[in-house]
Amino acid sequence: MGWVSRIDWDIAFKALGIIVGIIVSVYQLRNIIPRTRSTLKIDVEILKLLDPADPNYAILKSNIDENIRRTYRIKQATRFKTFHVYSWGDFIGGILVSFGFAVLTLYISRGGFRWWSVLTGFIALGGIGGILNGLEKPPTKPPAEQPIQPDSNPTRG
Repeated sequence: MGWVSRIDWDIAFKALGIIVGIIVSVYQLRNIIPRTRSTLKIDVEILKLLDPADPNYAILKSNIDENIRRTYRIKQATRFKTFHVYSWGDFIGGILVSFGFAVLTLYISRGGFRWWSVLTGFIALGGIGGILNGLEKPPTKPPAEQPIQPDSNPTRG
């Protein structure tokens, strides 16, 4: 057990914090990747099974059309994508949470590693999720469904 006493625990815990932050970031970025062709194929198979008069047919068809355009779009000359903010509340809230807790993490850790800096660091990373939610296009609403009519036959019990 002589090697344990030679470990610089301050550096080890800082490295652990960085590794955990990278893992959490990769996990969050995984949700940004667009749908794959296999899920598109499954959606097309489901569409074939639906009756065209079914209200879900139009919803699924528009979703498939959008995914085809997104998957097979023509690549632009620029590599940068223009961002459009769909929810200003989520976007600004994410910036405030991320920036505020990043500053708090740095303030807590100014004299050395403190365990509270792990928690505040995770919350700062969570603020990035709020920023991404603000940039995410909200789902389109399905067409209004017909209300269920009450049974007009009073003799049935």
